[in-house]
Amino acid sequence: VQVKIYRDVAVTTTTIGYSTPITGQQFTIERRDVTAYNENDLLGADEIPGVTARRSIQKGSVITRSSITEAGGVRRGMTTTIIVQAGSVIIRTRGSALNDATLGETVRVMREGTNSIITGILQENNTVYIGNYGSTLSERE
Repeated sequence: VQVKIYRDVAVTTTTIGYSTPITGQQFTIERRDVTAYNENDLLGADEIPGVTARRSIQKGSVITRSSITEAGGVRRGMTTTIIVQAGSVIIRTRGSALNDATLGETVRVMREGTNSIITGILQENNTVYIGNYGSTLSERE
């Protein structure tokens, strides 16, 4: 006996390019065989508007969580602000992301003008924070 699972899922109506924001006109909801998909990787229609394609998504493909970057996330190559905090000393510089990440995830960045690669936590506004994770940054600078 072969069992197939069908579910209403988001399917692209047009090819969506790498790092392109996805709008409501670029997908539709269709009933599809999702037997081969992980349940946690499937998205509802309300989860898609405002996200960005992590890779190129071909027309007619199911949009999955692994194929998108949530709003507020960064993609490899994007410019970031790096904030390093050690005690009361705060250093702010620029860099570029070396991997895709969403808010709260670990991201590797290369500091601008050097080959220094550092790892931090992605926060809002493409800011990568490195320091005492329990402390809060002061915005007095």
